[in-house]
Amino acid sequence: MKVEELIERYKAGERDFRGAELPWAYLREADLRGADLSRAKLREVDLRGANLHGAKLRGADLRWAELPEVDLSGAYLCAADLRCADLRCANLRRADLSKADLTRACLQAANLRGAKLRGVYLGGANLSQALLPDLAIPRIEEIDRVILNALQKDLDLQNHIIKLAGKASDFLADKLGTHTAASLIYAKSSPHSVPDWNKSKPELLKDMQLRVNELTQDKNEMELA
Repeated sequence: MKVEELIERYKAGERDFRGAELPWAYLREADLRGADLSRAKLREVDLRGANLHGAKLRGADLRWAELPEVDLSGAYLCAADLRCADLRCANLRRADLSKADLTRACLQAANLRGAKLRGVYLGGANLSQALLPDLAIPRIEEIDRVILNALQKDLDLQNHIIKLAGKASDFLADKLGTHTAASLIYAKSSPHSVPDWNKSKPELLKDMQLRVNELTQDKNEMELA
């Protein structure tokens, strides 16, 4: 399918573009609200500033896609392949990213408030200045709230709660799923590290605790220098 055909069909009221093949397409600032692009081949597509509010992109191939400032609010991106995609300043509010692969993606300053992240892969992703979703915290101790808030803000843990970092890992794993929590912590601790998914859940949680402690120790050493 050519870009011109897609735009013309969309303007005519069509929304079903499942499986469309548009690799390397130039769709900068395109209006594709509500379009169904499930399983579409969109590798290295240029969608800078495009409006994809409420679009369906289940299982879409968006590897290396240019998506700065794209509006994907309310979009369905379950199991989408977004490896190495550029999502700087993207609007992903209330988007469903369940089981999406965002390995080495750039999410700098992206808005992920209200997004569904269960099972998402974030190994090596850049989450600096990103607005992460608020997690519901019903009836838990205040220290859990402090730790979770710290984890959401670049793992800025205080000295007096270092010993409870493991508890934070357990809590995150319970809320998001072990793989998602591990991906978030790995993404923060090393730009190119990816969790070893062959490990058991207890092994992953132990590794996550060690990484949180290492991050906190590095921060404290920098403050003392």
